[in-house]
Amino acid sequence: MAMKKNRHIVYPLSNGQWGYVDIIGGEVIPVMYESVWDFEEGLSRVKLNGKYGFIDKTGEEVIPCKYDLVTDFCEGLALVKINKKWGFVDTTGKEICPIKYDVIEHFKEGLCAVCLNGKWGFIDKHGNWYDKMPSTLPESINKITISDIRYMVNECIKRLI
Repeated sequence: MAMKKNRHIVYPLSNGQWGYVDIIGGEVIPVMYESVWDFEEGLSRVKLNGKYGFIDKTGEEVIPCKYDLVTDFCEGLALVKINKKWGFVDTTGKEICPIKYDVIEHFKEGLCAVCLNGKWGFIDKHGNWYDKMPSTLPESINKITISDIRYMVNECIKRLI
């Protein structure tokens, strides 16, 4: 039996499926997933029947395994993909930004770069669209962050070309 170690839990591999056991070997979450990841912000990405979702540390499926791809949570949101389109969900599974973007990056201090129908812009965590950097930025966003966001957009464009 193969094992992956996490800070609090290890995942046993049995017949190509993964689950979770505690550090003394007691089963916490049954071995039933095609893939499992570390817990981030209280949730773990899991893959079941070719689709991705999230479970909590008790094994409850908090966000259904219905997505083609998901990422870990960052700033309370995870990227999710269905039918080649991207959006965001929060830790309860609520769709924060509609799953409609062609390309989307993680939020960086409240903003993220997105591409929709070939048009680049930025969205905030409420889904508000900006064609360019908003003139009134939160005080927490500094010049370094602005450079990082411009870099993200430039890198996304390079990947599309």
